[in-house]
Amino acid sequence: MTTPKGAALERFLQAPDPDTPLVLVFGPDTGLVAERTRAIIAAAIGTSDDPFAIVQLDGDAIASDPPAWPTKPTPYRCLAAAVPFASASVAARSCRPRSVFDQPPADAIIVIEAGDLKKNAPIRRRFEQARAAVAIACYPDTGQDLEKLIDREFAEAGLAIDHDARAALVAQLGADRLASRAEIEKLKLYAMGTGKVTHADVVAVSGDASAIMIDEVVDAAMTGRLAAIDHGLARLAGTGIHPSAITAIQRHTQLLHRLSADVENGRRASAVVEHLMPPPHFKRKAAVATALEAWNCRRLERALELVDEAQLDARQRPEMAFSLIGALLFRLGRAATRHAAAAARARWKVETGFPSGNAKTSESAQTILLKRSNDRQKRSRVVKHRKNELTSAR
Repeated sequence: MTTPKGAALERFLQAPDPDTPLVLVFGPDTGLVAERTRAIIAAAIGTSDDPFAIVQLDGDAIASDPPAWPTKPTPYRCLAAAVPFASASVAARSCRPRSVFDQPPADAIIVIEAGDLKKNAPIRRRFEQARAAVAIACYPDTGQDLEKLIDREFAEAGLAIDHDARAALVAQLGADRLASRAEIEKLKLYAMGTGKVTHADVVAVSGDASAIMIDEVVDAAMTGRLAAIDHGLARLAGTGIHPSAITAIQRHTQLLHRLSADVENGRRASAVVEHLMPPPHFKRKAAVATALEAWNCRRLERALELVDEAQLDARQRPEMAFSLIGALLFRLGRAATRHAAAAARARWKVETGFPSGNAKTSESAQTILLKRSNDRQKRSRVVKHRKNELTSAR
């Protein structure tokens, strides 16, 4: 059976189809795999508290003892719901429980948890091809999935969430569903009783609060905002910044170096940032675009050399890490100011048609130069004429 998606998947998780008693839940997002498995279990056994309604088998037991699969009526019966249930966590990916496909259980649902399976994995192909089976893939949440999860969880807790706060939270989630839920639960407890979750709440609760501040200071440095660098360093002074924080500067500089090639090929910086995957935090987009307009590939290569030098110094003298990082940021900030001014002059020359050192003289620029030359010649003739008049008068 094909993998259910969207609304069909949500309906299946809430009420598993009795015609498909074999369920494979797999994927790289182990947290989402566990969450969906629990949802199917809860829907299958209903309100029963019978401890014998569920039997758990591991992959080794299934591979070594195929008859362990409940292909016939089993004693593990939930009398309240009359639905026995078996959950198997498959470690051996090549396991082939053929008997259960040939004779699906009439009074049981079998759920198999697995990791990331390729399309040609035997067990995945069997589940996707069998009529009585269904395969549910669990991949990391997209931004839209995370927004739905955030809105649903906070709505159930009676909390509203600001747009800025939602965007900041989405930027920190997505690697694992269970980890995402844990972060959301922390934020719900922190904001309980306030009625609304703000961006300040997200920054305060996030385990990456110092990383967020570092990103803000890096953006300030690469856009030449020296006052913002000073303010950001003052905020970071009390966080006990680690020498490894310099890798944030290196990572961002490498990103700009990679994107600068597209800008030099004629694409607008804002368009390059909009199509960047994964997308940067919405508050950083303008800063990244501004930095791309000021820094070209050659300048960024020099910036990376400065970062490498500072990183080596910070490792050799960890007690001086904060001072070295501050000096690097200010050095990059001053360079960004010069580069931004140079970029502005270059744009002015292009807009006005003024010739640049490495471009052919345009027709409008030739007109400007010719006019200036004529003016100089005219002034020279006037001065010469006045000198002749003064000589004659003497």
